[in-house]
Amino acid sequence: MIKPPEKVSSDDKPGRSFGGRLQANLISGEGVVAGSGTQVYGQVLSSKDIGRGIVAQRADLVLTLTEINIEGTMYPMSTSSFSEQSTAVILKRRDVVLAAGSLLEFKLTRPLVVTRQAPRR
Repeated sequence: MIKPPEKVSSDDKPGRSFGGRLQANLISGEGVVAGSGTQVYGQVLSSKDIGRGIVAQRADLVLTLTEINIEGTMYPMSTSSFSEQSTAVILKRRDVVLAAGSLLEFKLTRPLVVTRQAPRR
């Protein structure tokens, strides 16, 4: 789970980048790969702002994570998408808005390969 520090909404265009922080440790086997608070980055895959009208319309927002910063090194990552929808009827506007600090859950869809450098002596 991550917490983005800024809001993300269906007003945002596809491709817009956003950042967040891991809410819990990222673990592989018995070791911690990235600790809670590690910075992650993602982007809006798709978004559809809801229009005004007298028929039901839907707003959509789909996000994915693309990178993680582990000890100052950026690693590409591939995750499942997070999606949210909102429906509006009869002249009401209801965009999808994920407030800053919202908890979002993603799952890795490919292995995350992290190489660690040996400590300098």
